[in-house]
Amino acid sequence: MTMGGDASDLARWIKAFRAQLSLADDEKVLRAVWSVNAIQSGDANVDGALLWDVPKDLEPGKMFSKRSIYPWELDTLANELLTIPKHDFYRTFNCRSWRSLADIVNLLRNIENAEYGARRHVTSMYVEMGRIAARQFDWQRGFFNVPDLYRSAFIYGQGACAQHLADTYGLNINDLTFTGYALMAMYVDAPECAPMGDLSELAHFGLPIASFQKVLSRISLPIDDIRAKASRLRQPEQQTAYRPSILRRYPCVVFGRKRNRMIAPIPDLIAYRLTAGLFFDIVGGTGSVRNDCGKHFEAYSLSLLSKMLPEARFEPEWRYKVGRNHRDTSDIILFDGLGNVLLAIECKARWMGAEVRFGEKPNVEKDYDEIISGVYQAWRFFSDCRRGLTGRSASPKAIGLVLALDEWFAARSAALDRVIAEAHARADANGDILAEDRRPIAFCSIHELETVLKTATEESLLGALDDLASKPKGWIFSSLHSDFDAPKTSCKPYPFHADLFEMLPWYQRISMAAEDGRGWRGHSE
Repeated sequence: MTMGGDASDLARWIKAFRAQLSLADDEKVLRAVWSVNAIQSGDANVDGALLWDVPKDLEPGKMFSKRSIYPWELDTLANELLTIPKHDFYRTFNCRSWRSLADIVNLLRNIENAEYGARRHVTSMYVEMGRIAARQFDWQRGFFNVPDLYRSAFIYGQGACAQHLADTYGLNINDLTFTGYALMAMYVDAPECAPMGDLSELAHFGLPIASFQKVLSRISLPIDDIRAKASRLRQPEQQTAYRPSILRRYPCVVFGRKRNRMIAPIPDLIAYRLTAGLFFDIVGGTGSVRNDCGKHFEAYSLSLLSKMLPEARFEPEWRYKVGRNHRDTSDIILFDGLGNVLLAIECKARWMGAEVRFGEKPNVEKDYDEIISGVYQAWRFFSDCRRGLTGRSASPKAIGLVLALDEWFAARSAALDRVIAEAHARADANGDILAEDRRPIAFCSIHELETVLKTATEESLLGALDDLASKPKGWIFSSLHSDFDAPKTSCKPYPFHADLFEMLPWYQRISMAAEDGRGWRGHSE
């Protein structure tokens, strides 16, 4: 991130930015945001777009080019728009001009850079790198893909989580995810749809209209309501780049006295909301609901590893006796050919809230408590192996892995160094965990592991994990594995396609329609 401008520059840029958006029509700007996003992603024909003066040297489909307006900047722009009071009379901002959008995004960049420059003495560069990664990596990876869809359905769509969705909202995972797919299809060619229009085509594929409307009530808000919520959510004392996005929770905005126009300025956020963002719907559940999420994450991770590396011996946790009590092993164990532990995996399904994800001074002992516990639990397990309590021995080469459902680790070296230090303090207090038990620990998100397993062998996985554990914390595991010198496979397919058909019947119907040459609505195309 570059830095520029003093306090007077920052104040001037903020004043200009707010003044321009105070003269902007919300509906028209959100349409323009959709247009920029669609053009840049290659989803819209430039000639038929809603914007004039689109640069001729724009490179659709390329996120990083000299003309790019990045999707995370569009997200910030749309959110800021929703917080700024409007002029009483005038709406003179030109929402049909690419140049107008580019100019205001340049103002936004100036503001973000100057805000960081003003606080660089407060915020460590290592912390800032983690915040930048958290803001950008989701967009670079993309939101709508089969692994995200299946993983979210598996974790949030079964057991206590599914019961919570049914009891609290009258919804199930099939209807939630199909609504997301249907809406994204509607928004491919246009920024607007009619939420109360003819929805009979959805019923053709098995989505009850009542369920569709229930889902909309969870992911959309009328413009006045979303403006009120955005203003409460995005506090002015926070840096602009790192204020929480109201569109992550409500990606659709409803306009009109009859509420007959609904705009999704960034349709990818619909996919986010109805996959990973299902957390918003289960966060109010009881402890049993949260525990159920954790257990399903463990089961998903074990199944993924076993299917992608069938020659390796992965096993689930078991319980063993310690004195008069019982204790669980690490969540997933990899054994060598002699039955010795090679890898102890601790799975952590905790959501990383915005205040932790973007905080300037994370309270590691509090905010990273589950991650610290994962390190400590792995070391305690190795201690119990050494003392003969588990019935298994640990290989001299054995290491631990903390595997997270959310992205806790990318570029988070400062926080992870403190995680290790706090885990050492807990191990010291235990008394039975010796220095030899405190094996190297690698940190990895499930997204990264899924990417690595596409080409991994057992040798490359273990070698790259060992390398990851020995390097400064915060490295991107998939990049490290790609560069690691060990035999790898050709790209393997994701192993749960057939399971996805069973879990989400709509997905099979859509796939069959595509094979028959029909569109998602059941019509020939």
